[in-house]
Amino acid sequence: MSTTKTTTMSYPKEMQVFLLQNPGLIETGSLTCAVENTIFTAIHERLAKKLERLNWELRCDAYNYGEGSCGETMFAPLHWPKNKDGSRQAYYRIKESPDARNCWWLSCLLGLNEKPMCFELYIDKRLGGPRVNVKQRVQDFYAQTPVLQELGYICSDNGVLRLPFMFDAAKLAEEYPDIRKQLLVFEGYFDKLMKGHEHIDKLILSMKPQNAQQSTQQDVKQDVKQSTQQDAKKDAKK
Repeated sequence: MSTTKTTTMSYPKEMQVFLLQNPGLIETGSLTCAVENTIFTAIHERLAKKLERLNWELRCDAYNYGEGSCGETMFAPLHWPKNKDGSRQAYYRIKESPDARNCWWLSCLLGLNEKPMCFELYIDKRLGGPRVNVKQRVQDFYAQTPVLQELGYICSDNGVLRLPFMFDAAKLAEEYPDIRKQLLVFEGYFDKLMKGHEHIDKLILSMKPQNAQQSTQQDVKQDVKQSTQQDAKKDAKK
């Protein structure tokens, strides 16, 4: 996907559906940008609704390359560690496969050339201090946690955890631009991510420096308190 902000041109629905019915044309031009924008905007909106219930931090900047934008969709529980500048030392993000850096995201979402989209776990190499080998810790963790493999997670040679996800091109074309059924497919992948998160959360917290471990329980309690307050406010408005 391009890393510069683009203006999405308006195309008739029929032309956009034609692109989905002929995915071999995806890499050819601006029509792809219109279709891709529609689909990933819907995905990001559905992701935001899921994370709102969890009271997680979310930044959906994949289609907003303005000042201060991180240029990617990233999300994390509030109790995960931060750097002194406030940036996260660990978070999940939606990314293309590592060998598909110059491909459109739509190509990856449809699994063309066996290069799917994925949920990727980013971990700052500074997490845990100089004595912690993040790459080795993640690889060992993956090997010792078979449930991740059962859920479809993969671990790269450089110690990065990813959960691939794809849409069916024919089914996507049938319901486009209202892609509610495919968003249910996305939710299924997200549920797998959350099942894996139950284990990944323990990994991240175990890598925090000793002087930060003491505040972990307080951070978790604060997350729960904030979530309870938000639920109370919503109930009061009803």
